[in-house]
Amino acid sequence: MFAGVAALVVLLTCAGFSYQLVQDELAGRNAQADIGEPSATVPRDISSREVDPEPLTVDEVFPNEE
Repeated sequence: MFAGVAALVVLLTCAGFSYQLVQDELAGRNAQADIGEPSATVPRDISSREVDPEPLTVDEVFPNEE
């Protein structure tokens, strides 16, 4: 008898967590859908180095010590 009750409690707990997981996933998708259209970016031509021929230094690439 006790094993049946314990199994029912475990099953209901798993069902509750599964329901919450699905609801959280749906809420996250709806939040992302409400953002709207992404802003348009201006494409840059990086096929040549005429504008800035010097390569980046280590300090420019990694400004922090981390």
